[in-house]
Parts: sequence; C-alpha cells; structure tokens
Amino acid sequence: MSASSSLPSEAITKSIFICDCGKLYRSVCAGESFYKEHEGKQYCVLHFPGKEKSEDFATALRRKLNAEDFDFRGVWFPDEVSFSGITFNTDAYFSVAVFSEDANFNRATFAEDVNFSHATFEKYAGFGSATFKREVDFGTTFKGEAYFRSAIFKREANFETAKFGGEADFIAATFNAEARFDHVTFNGVAAFFDATFKAEARFANSTFNNVAGFSNAVFNADARFANSTFDAAASFSFAILKEHVTFSAHTEGLGFTDQSSLEFQHARIEKPEHVSFYTLTLRPHWFVNVDARKFDFTNVEWRGGLKHRHIKQEIEDLKKNKISSPHRLLAIACRQLAVNAEENHRYEEASKFRYWAMDARRRESRFGFAPWKLGWWYWAASGYGERVFRAFLVLLGVWLLFAWLYTQPNTNRLSVQPNIGFAYQPRTSNGAAISPDESIEPLEFMDALTYSAGVMTLQKPEPRPATRLARGLVLLETILGPLQAALLALAIRRKFMR
Repeated sequence: MSASSSLPSEAITKSIFICDCGKLYRSVCAGESFYKEHEGKQYCVLHFPGKEKSEDFATALRRKLNAEDFDFRGVWFPDEVSFSGITFNTDAYFSVAVFSEDANFNRATFAEDVNFSHATFEKYAGFGSATFKREVDFGTTFKGEAYFRSAIFKREANFETAKFGGEADFIAATFNAEARFDHVTFNGVAAFFDATFKAEARFANSTFNNVAGFSNAVFNADARFANSTFDAAASFSFAILKEHVTFSAHTEGLGFTDQSSLEFQHARIEKPEHVSFYTLTLRPHWFVNVDARKFDFTNVEWRGGLKHRHIKQEIEDLKKNKISSPHRLLAIACRQLAVNAEENHRYEEASKFRYWAMDARRRESRFGFAPWKLGWWYWAASGYGERVFRAFLVLLGVWLLFAWLYTQPNTNRLSVQPNIGFAYQPRTSNGAAISPDESIEPLEFMDALTYSAGVMTLQKPEPRPATRLARGLVLLETILGPLQAALLALAIRRKFMR
C-alpha cells in the first residue's frame, strides 16, 4: 500500500480542495478546507455565501486578523463585523467582498493601500473618523448608509463608479489629494457639508437623485461637475470656492432637471470669472445672495425663456425655501444677471433680466397693482423701457385717443363754444373777421388724426385751441406723446444696441 493511500480521507480532501471563488481570489483562502456547496460549487468558509457559517467564519476571520492578513477579496461576511479602531499596517484588500450586515471601520487607520472595488455593503458601512494614508479605491456598492464623517484621505480617494443607495455622509471629511467621484450614483442624500477638498474634486458624469449638500464646504482647487445630473436640490451656500467650478451638460437630459434647484447663497467665490455654466437650463432665483455678474454662462437657457409669467413661480419658490424679502432679492439677482448678459453682448437676455428686476419689485404690492407709484406707470407704458411692442401700442393708443377726443362735442361747462373748442379765424374777402359762432365746426376724424400727430410731434398745428378744455387736452398730449415716443425709442435701443 502506498504512503499516500494510507492518509485519512479528510486530509486528502483538504490537500486537493480548490475553492470555486475564482482564480483571482484563491490565494485569500489558501490552506482553508472545503466548507459547503452552493449552487453546485464548492466553497471554503470565507467565500461561502450563506449565513449558516457564522461561527466557523468568525474563527477563520480571527485567524487572518491575528496573522495581520488583510486580504479579504471576494469574502462573504455573514454577520455584523467590526474593524473599529484597527490599524491596517499592510495593504487591505476587500474587492468583490460582500458585507451582508453592518460593517464598522470607524476610527480605523489604513497605513497602506486600500481596495474596496466592486465590494457590496448590504447595510450600514461605517468609516467615520477613519484615516486613509495611501490611495483608496471605493468603486463600491453601498446599499445602506455610507458613513465617512470626519474621515481623512491623505492620498487620492477614488470613488469612481460607486453606487450609494442610502445617505452618503462625508460631513467634515478631508481630502488632501484628488477626490474622484466620477460616474457615481447618489440615490440618497449626498452630504458633503463642511468637507474640505484640498486638491481637485471631480464629480463628472455623476447622478444626484437626492439632495446634494456642499454647504460650508471648502474647495481649494477645481471642482468639476461636467455632465452631472441633479434631480433635487444642490446647495453650495456658505461654501468657499477658490478656483474653477464647472457645471456642464453636453448631452440632453443631463444637468438640472425640472425637479432641481441650485443654491449659492452667501458662498465666498474668490474667482467668480472661473464659475462656469455650459449648455444648461437654469433659473434666476438660484442666484440670490450671490454676485453672478462675472460668472461664465455659455449656451445657457433660462427656464420658461424668461417669460414674465414665470416671475411669480420664482418668487413662490423663494418663499418655500424661507428666503426673506424674496421680491427684493430676486430683483437684485436679476439686475446682476442683466449686467452679466450685457457685458457679454447677450442684449436680448439682458433686456429680459432688467424687466424681471423691475417687475419683481412691482409685485411686492398686492397683485402688483399700484397706480399711485411711478414705477407702475413705467411698467404699464413700456414694460420698464424693455417692451417695444407695448410701448408702440401705448403710443398708438395716445394718438388715437386724443384724435377721438378732438372730434367730440363739448360737454365741459367751462367752454364757451358749441364744440370742443378749436377755433379757425376765417375772414371775408375784404378782410373782416367772421364771427366764431359762424365759423367753428367739429374736426373730422381724419383731420383730428393729423392734428393729434402734429401735437405729439410738437408742431403747434392749426386750428389753435379756443377753450380751457381744448387747451388742457393739447397740453396733456404735448407731454404724453413725446414721453411715450421716448419710451419707445429707449425700448428699441435696448433691444438692438451693440
């Protein structure tokens, strides 16, 4: 009998067992024996995907930790696991690992490289106050809360392709090197409040399906949001932005959706000319309490085309956000956006923003009706000098109204003439004056049109007004006509000035 045939069958099985976890991960369970089958495949206790292995798995886990073996690639964790406070002095590999319950790495220190690529956290993943001294790869699926509050990333932090099913809590986290969140999906709140990005922060092609909170965050270098999609509120209020900040959407459907909002209130922007928006649809009220005069708006559309009927909705949204003095703040924001548009030769857009700024203030009065204010008449007569068609219609109305008045029979008790009071002074062939009562007749409408046009253009046409009423009408048209013509000229100039 050979020596090998005399070995116990269990020893033979252990010596020839190869785990079906895959070639890349077999070194993880080297020396481990066959544990159980799952769906026709044989697994060791580390890679077997089932909760019934709890006790045996705990023994194997302790064995690896005692040996400072932190290679857990493809390992299936059946129970809540805690690495809290542990120092990983060698590379830590958790790629393709599955954490079926809570995983606690809070206050852990990773002295070498860390790899969680393609790992899955079914529930809570805690890395609060953890320190990552070398590069880290978190291209991971987080189905529960991902807790990175106050974590410190001293080298590059790579979260590319990560999926956050619950809240992503990076509150007060510090990124000393590049932070890469490209192609990331945030289904829960993305909380980066008070975070510090000391190098470039990249969020290109990412999707924020919930609130994106960057309030009080500090960006010491560029922040890139190219082709990212925001389906809810994105807040940068009180943030500090020191370099380039870019928002863009080069593909339809990306950028800001109908459910989105953007906020820069009280942000400290050290280089406003480096804040850029490309090929996006924006809303004016997003720029209240921030100076947008130097922002770069390229191929940007404004929701609703800046039609005046949308002003009310902008004000209502500010009220929903509990912004005090919404009318005045919207007016200020629109004036600043108008300056931006005019300085960049977008004159029609500048005209619309000026209109919005004036109209937002008008709407402070109940229903916007305040005829006792000069601003109300400015709006009614020419749309604040921004509406060419309205100014033309009002000018036409002034002309026709006064022409009609000049044809009307006199009903004013101050008059001494039988008509509105325009007196010709015809004379006979020998030069004798004819009595006014014999010569005065009401003006025909066509003559009245000519007469009204003459008054509007300050020509002093004949006949001269002979009654107080007539003199008053001529005086009033002499004021209103040229004034309305000036408003029309102003509106035309603002539309076409170069």
